[in-house]
Amino acid sequence: MRIVAGSWVVGVAVARLCERTPTALLGYAALVSLLGLVALRRHPHLGLALHACAVAAWVGLPSATLTPALTDGKSWTMVGRVDGMLAEGERTRMPLVLERARDGGGLRSIDGRVTLAVPHLREPLGPGDQLVVSARLAHPHVCNFGDCEGPWRLAADGLDATASVHVAERVMRVAAERRGVRAWLWTLRLRMREELRAVLPEAEATLVAALVLGDRSGLDEALEARFRAVGVTHLLSVSGLHLAFVAGLLYALVRLLLRRAWPQLGRVRPRDRWAAIVALPLVVAYTVLVGAEVATLRAALVVVYAFFAVLASRRLRGGDAIAFAVLALLVPRPARLFDVSFQLSFVSALAIMAVPRIAPAKTRIGRAVRGIATLLLASLGATLATAPLTAWWFAQIAPMGIVSNAVAVPLTELLVVPVGIAGALLSLALPSIGHIVLHASGFFTSLLLSLVAWLSPWSPVFTPGAPTGAALLVCTVTLLWLAWRATPGRLVVALLVGATAFAAPHVWTRLRPRLEITFLDVGQGDGALLVLPNGDAVIIDGGPDRSGRALLHALERHGIRRVRLVVLSHPHPDHAGGLAAVLDALPVDELWTNGQQSLEPSTVALLTAAQRHAVPHPSAHPLCLGGVTLEPLAPRNDAGTLVPDPLASDNDSSLVLSVQYAGRSVLFAGDIEHEAEARLIEQHPSTVDVLKVPHHGSRTSSTDDLLDALRPHVAIASLADGNRYLFPHPDVVGRYRARGIRLLRTDRDGAVRMTIGASGHVAEECARGGCSD
Repeated sequence: MRIVAGSWVVGVAVARLCERTPTALLGYAALVSLLGLVALRRHPHLGLALHACAVAAWVGLPSATLTPALTDGKSWTMVGRVDGMLAEGERTRMPLVLERARDGGGLRSIDGRVTLAVPHLREPLGPGDQLVVSARLAHPHVCNFGDCEGPWRLAADGLDATASVHVAERVMRVAAERRGVRAWLWTLRLRMREELRAVLPEAEATLVAALVLGDRSGLDEALEARFRAVGVTHLLSVSGLHLAFVAGLLYALVRLLLRRAWPQLGRVRPRDRWAAIVALPLVVAYTVLVGAEVATLRAALVVVYAFFAVLASRRLRGGDAIAFAVLALLVPRPARLFDVSFQLSFVSALAIMAVPRIAPAKTRIGRAVRGIATLLLASLGATLATAPLTAWWFAQIAPMGIVSNAVAVPLTELLVVPVGIAGALLSLALPSIGHIVLHASGFFTSLLLSLVAWLSPWSPVFTPGAPTGAALLVCTVTLLWLAWRATPGRLVVALLVGATAFAAPHVWTRLRPRLEITFLDVGQGDGALLVLPNGDAVIIDGGPDRSGRALLHALERHGIRRVRLVVLSHPHPDHAGGLAAVLDALPVDELWTNGQQSLEPSTVALLTAAQRHAVPHPSAHPLCLGGVTLEPLAPRNDAGTLVPDPLASDNDSSLVLSVQYAGRSVLFAGDIEHEAEARLIEQHPSTVDVLKVPHHGSRTSSTDDLLDALRPHVAIASLADGNRYLFPHPDVVGRYRARGIRLLRTDRDGAVRMTIGASGHVAEECARGGCSD
């Protein structure tokens, strides 16, 4: 089973690598399958592994069941049924199985599963409810370096598309058929949450709900940041560790009750089997109750395998249990392999299994010391093994987790979680007793909060930036070498090699200064990050609402903890939406705008954040940072003063910025249109090397005169896939092609990174792979 699981993982990884070349993937699958047939007779295990690798490679590519017509950007009226637990927060997200959709010819049957985001539900919805929804279906298409959405992300969640509505009135429940175990468990979950909120103070109730029920709706960012710094953020959800402890406690409790109630049972049939039979459905029910996330499913499958081993009187092998869980999760949804929760869950589980066992002790003190040492070793193994992944996905490493997990995990798993579950359930049947138990759970939760609050100031969080692929490979090979034979000497070598692999690219960058400009994929909007040769960061525009995450993720991947300059070209929501989040998260030295007054909400939020954090807001002016010159070119009046024309449109009042380094010039043209373009080439008739396409490729921009005057070699258009404006306009695309200008687009290429070396060499890279034109 282990060989088949490993081969399946390899096959799915190959499918991801060859997703753009199906012919090569088909050839690979055929060749590997043929080799498997040849090896099957003499080496059956190898033949089986090769067949598994071939099948996984071929079936691994995600496929959608919805027709492209349904995701063309139009609003559809759809009928669907809620299929699973709801994730509540600022916006409630629910899985929806579509049944029918209305088009011009009336209702027609469709087959697909989507996730629906709804704000401020007026009444609770649950599994089995039939809804009528008016919304647009879409395929998430945003792709930035280290954070690429698309078919693989959807397939990992078992979805065909996403949908969202801005007002709850667009969602109407037409039938409530809450039948079956899942609907009953959903009702139970709501009642347990109400009891927690009614009995415990808000802080304790919120945390217990997250730990016991997987309900993260009340968690704030400050609390999550403290848990992340201490290295115990995995406790904020019902992780695999939670479920493993709950299953173990259930099994032990049932076994104890059977021994006390029917002592003769041991002579008729082993108590272990009866305990497994009773505990198994309870574990499955709890898995469904808390939402069945990937980490929880992994632990549930391992527990199921363990219980069946007990029933079959077979010795439990941890490797086989993990392999069973891998196959059970990846065979129906191969794309789960690239889900961060899947990777962290399985890597940490394998690391804990690889930790050397300490010899049993004979005295009580010895057993206590052995227990503490075992916890520390397990925490060390899990932290080391997942460090490359956390650096890759989150661009940070929290070493305090080695110590804090040894204390926080027993406190959470042995006290907070079981006492919280018991208290919430007892409160429904015996309120007086249940409330006492809940208060005990609240006390243990306050201890956990105090522990995290005490440790957080002493917990360094390293933000070295995202590792390169080579560094990740070196760390992975080193950790496998360490797991093969864990010794103190090998541990020291592994730490030195890992630190060197992480540090080497940054040292190399310092030795070879360069300007790195990333045109982020923020959907329909503009957003760019400049990392200067001296390490300073400059942000030019921040995309639409909810783009702050993309900006912060890009800053984290570069290890940036302070922003030198934030620039807003003009007060439109598709340029200002994500900037307030940056000012709230990181120190910012300076903010530039074009000087326009605006009541647009995202711009007001930005200026309010600047005032709240005392960020200076001077007029744009020429600035030299680390050898890079930033020069504002427009809007200017006839006297040459940088001030917007009150009669000009917002687009034509955009702050146009020239960035120059090593003899190269990059022009950020905002959303200027033909009138502002004419003034620009009249006042600054100079050529550029790279042009940020004005106004996302609108027909009213990128005039012949502008392109003839600027003569860029490369142009980047920032826009969303399938945007309702139909940008870029075909005429604009034709103008660039007629002049031999390479046109890169974030809707097609994802984020675009332009690197200018100290010698003036310009290189380009696209998040979706090879840059197309």
